[in-house]
Amino acid sequence: MLSSWPPMRCGIGDYASELAPYLVRAGVELDVVTYDEGAGETPQMPGVRIARTLRRADPPWRVARALREASPGADVVLVQSQTFLHPRAFNLFPRFWKGPPIVAQVHDAPLTPRLLHASIFLRTLYRASSRLVTMSGVTEDALLEQHGVPPERVVRTPLGVDLARHRPGRSVGARARLGWDEAEVVVLFLGFLNRGKGVFELLEGFARAAAARPALRLVFAGEDASAAGVGGTRAQLQTRAEELGVEERVSFEGFVPRERMASLLANADVVALPYAFSYQSAVLSRAMASGAPILASRIEGFTQWVVDGESALLVPPRDAPAIAAALARLADDAPLRARLGDAAAQLAAKEHGFERTAANIARVLREAVELGAER
Repeated sequence: MLSSWPPMRCGIGDYASELAPYLVRAGVELDVVTYDEGAGETPQMPGVRIARTLRRADPPWRVARALREASPGADVVLVQSQTFLHPRAFNLFPRFWKGPPIVAQVHDAPLTPRLLHASIFLRTLYRASSRLVTMSGVTEDALLEQHGVPPERVVRTPLGVDLARHRPGRSVGARARLGWDEAEVVVLFLGFLNRGKGVFELLEGFARAAAARPALRLVFAGEDASAAGVGGTRAQLQTRAEELGVEERVSFEGFVPRERMASLLANADVVALPYAFSYQSAVLSRAMASGAPILASRIEGFTQWVVDGESALLVPPRDAPAIAAALARLADDAPLRARLGDAAAQLAAKEHGFERTAANIARVLREAVELGAER
């Protein structure tokens, strides 16, 4: 597997490391080639070997060589592909690849001609891959319509979630350990703080709903995706919270390690995903599995998995008044929160488990090996 990997703070790397043990259980022997970046220890797991031999400045032939050296007997290469995460060489290595077939797991794909500068390099990988695995209809449509990938080469599977880690149920004292009062109605945003994820509309909507609901509290958990200091998104949110008079009811958790995510999600009264756009969301899958009541934007990246009024409440993107109305409804109706959370958890258990995702990917890898042997 060619991917970013912990201890790098990267959603794709976290996803790949969560998926890895399930691939091993599905019969895949895994050698991971990744960057020599990140502070802390590299997580070790049975059946997975890690080679931290890539550098950001490596040319594409160096990436190809690192793959051959790390796994000389490999039957197939699985690439975790994302538009802006990796340097150009990551996508250009197939030009210098004479080894086994390539399968690309595509987390997103450029949607418009404005991203032609990225598309040129990504299409090298798309064309070289015998199969492209997507986790959303948005990505699948982009591959077919914007990048000319033949439909028979595209396979869609749910993003996947660790159902053993993320499951419904609050442990005794968990809210107290998080610093949340049992009487509070906690609205949680989990993820990078940036405008594209609707954090300012969420804050505006929260302030409106909280005016008549003293129990409402808003928690932002995640790193600032923009520059630090006064120009950072977190600083701007704090300033806006003060202007709205809700600064005492809005808190910031900062970076959340994976070990704490499950507790945050399982104990939140509402998980808010007011994104302007998303291909898919690991937070959505984790929140569903945790049985958390979900408030999300009505965008294709979400509507393919949850249904308004059944497994989530959906609002138009960038609509603070609609967010306020939905938060008020959820805060005032505990049975509704329970019903939405239960339905989401059942759906996640049925559709989103990593066992299913890993089995699908393992099948695609074997098919790629068979196709390579036929050629």
